[in-house]
Amino acid sequence: QNGVFNSCSNLANISLPVCETVGNAAFEHCVSLTEIDLPACTKLEANAFSQATALTTVNLPVCSMISGAAFAGCSDLQSISMPMCEIIYGTAFYRCQNLPSIDLIKCSIIGSSAFYSCYKLSALTLRLSSIVVLSNSNAFVWTPMQYSSYLGSFGSIYVPASLVDAYKSATNWVTYSSRITAIP
Repeated sequence: QNGVFNSCSNLANISLPVCETVGNAAFEHCVSLTEIDLPACTKLEANAFSQATALTTVNLPVCSMISGAAFAGCSDLQSISMPMCEIIYGTAFYRCQNLPSIDLIKCSIIGSSAFYSCYKLSALTLRLSSIVVLSNSNAFVWTPMQYSSYLGSFGSIYVPASLVDAYKSATNWVTYSSRITAIP
């Protein structure tokens, strides 16, 4: 339901074993929320967990869609598992400043500004056997994919070895061609 737990400042963790959809802004501004386990969730609506600034760990084993700004401003997010995710909409992970890596197994579309200002995102792994559609080349602005991180190194985008050259010349991915390499 939309906004159902919005601004519940003392809510520390959730486990909803039968929840299939998290509505718009359902947990927005839940500033004490640290863990999420949603084993049946298939869809996160816009702003579902935005500004949950203490959130560190997310488990979404069957979620196929992350809507816009779903995790925007989750500045402490460090680990997310979403192996079935197919679509990440624009600004989904905007300003997730401590997210170090993400592994996308089935993702086929990454929206505009999806990882904008994820300052520590130094490893992105794309495992789909075809090129992932990157809606706009601004998806990784202010990340180590675009700029050297404060640690002095650039990020890496890992793709299947057979697709490295195709990614390097694909629309919008060409911007990050020097970061694209085969999955180790």
